[in-house]
Amino acid sequence: MWTHSEMKSKFGGNSLEFTPLGKAYYVIGDEHYVGTRPKTVAGNIIFGTLYLDLSGDTETICPQTGVKCVLKHHPKGWTNKNDFLVEGHVFNSDGEKTYSVRGHWNQSISATNLETDEEILLWEIEPRAENFAEQYGLTKFAINLNHLPPKLEKKIAPTDSRFRPDLRAYENGDIDLGAKEKHRLEEKQREVRKMRNENNETWNPLFFEEVVDEDTGDRFFKFNDNYWLKRAKGSWSDSPDIY
Repeated sequence: MWTHSEMKSKFGGNSLEFTPLGKAYYVIGDEHYVGTRPKTVAGNIIFGTLYLDLSGDTETICPQTGVKCVLKHHPKGWTNKNDFLVEGHVFNSDGEKTYSVRGHWNQSISATNLETDEEILLWEIEPRAENFAEQYGLTKFAINLNHLPPKLEKKIAPTDSRFRPDLRAYENGDIDLGAKEKHRLEEKQREVRKMRNENNETWNPLFFEEVVDEDTGDRFFKFNDNYWLKRAKGSWSDSPDIY
């Protein structure tokens, strides 16, 4: 699985709305699937109780067979009747409905065979991490993303996000330092971009290359394996100084 993470954002006064522009790509056996993703809204970011919501229609299709799944993510309303609700259908290559899909994206999602009424559990949330409310509601997987064992410090690229000083400061509980480091990094990025524009420089990613999906014609960035080659050699001399 890989995704094209390009998106557009919109500020709504007390909310932020993120709309994915890129698609998600999946390979299951010999079949290739391409899917769109729902819109994400972060609500009550200034006052009120902060929440996240997914909304909109998505479609995941196998270009080789025509089999597809169409889902509707119901937006959060004034009541909690449809909160987190996802429902839709799976269609065969002839456009006929074969499964109904229903669930809540914060709990579990199941599919029901329309011929046999057999229900299949497709996905279920992992158990919450201990004290997850104090961990910003993150999953165990997300909490460990910033973990950096000492044995890896000299092996990974200097651009690895685990070296970000602002995140590390926040994680260590130093909010003031985290805010200062975040501002410093943002200003540094702006200055680098300004210099590149003035010198008409085009930045080419080190570890990804832009390719065209053979089935859809979509352009996206694909991992090129250079990271693992450089890591094996311990050679990061061409990595930019971003921190």
